[in-house]
Amino acid sequence: MMLKRHNLNNSLVRYWSMTLLVSAGLLGSAGVMAQPSPNTDAIKTALQARLGERAQIKGIASTPVSGLYEVNLGSEIVYTDANARYLLQGDLLDLTKGVNLTSTRLSELNRVAFSEFPLDQAIAITRGNGRRKVIVFADPNCGYCKRLEDSLQSMNNLTIYTFLVPILSADSTIKSKQLWCAENRARAWTDWALRHIAPSGEGKCTHPIEKNLALASKLGIKSTPTLFFMDGSRMAGAAPVDAIEKKLAEVAK
Repeated sequence: MMLKRHNLNNSLVRYWSMTLLVSAGLLGSAGVMAQPSPNTDAIKTALQARLGERAQIKGIASTPVSGLYEVNLGSEIVYTDANARYLLQGDLLDLTKGVNLTSTRLSELNRVAFSEFPLDQAIAITRGNGRRKVIVFADPNCGYCKRLEDSLQSMNNLTIYTFLVPILSADSTIKSKQLWCAENRARAWTDWALRHIAPSGEGKCTHPIEKNLALASKLGIKSTPTLFFMDGSRMAGAAPVDAIEKKLAEVAK
C-alpha cells in the first residue's frame, strides 16, 4: 500500500511522464551519473522557485545526456533542463548496457548505514546462525507484508528486524501496539502474519510505534513492505525469495 505521494505544485509546472531511452550512438557514453557541474546551484534555485517550498530538492546533478539534469527529491528522481523550465518524470535507461540509471542512482542516494537503524525498535527473529541480516518495514494489515513473511520462512541463517509502521488504518496502529506489547513479540508477529491469529491485549506498554513512523518518513519509505540490507540498499515490495537470496549473496561478497 502506497503512502501519500509527494505532490509538486502543478500550477507552476506540468509533469510529463516519459521514459528516456539512452544509447551510446545517439547520446554519447552513458556510464554512471556524472559529478555535479558548476551551474547546478543556479538550476536548483530556479527550479525550487517554480515548484515552491513543498518540493524538497536535495540536489541537482548532471547526467550522461547533454542538457539534462538529475533532480534528487529524496524518494524519487526526476529530470529538468538547464533553465529549469521543463520537468520530466521517468526512468533513464542505458540500452547498450541494459542498466536502469535512475534506479541505480536512487539506490545510491538513499543508501542507509545499517548501524544507523535503531534495532531496539524492531521485532527481531533469528533463524540458524543469523549472520545474514535484513530489515523490514511492515504494516500489520499489509497483505504484501504477510506474503513476504511467508517467503522469508524458507530462508535460513537469517536475522529479520521488523519495524512496525501502521500506515493503513487506525486498526493497524492498534495491532502494532498489541504486537509490540505481547509477551513474545516474535511469536505474536508470526502468528498474525502467517496464521491469522490476531494479537490481543490493550497494547498499553511503552512502544516505539511513533518513532518508527517518524523513521519511515525520514527515510522516504512510500510503501510496505520495504527491505533494507546490510550494505544500506533497499528493496520495495514483497520480493520473491530468489531476489532476496541474490541480494544477500551480493552483500556478503
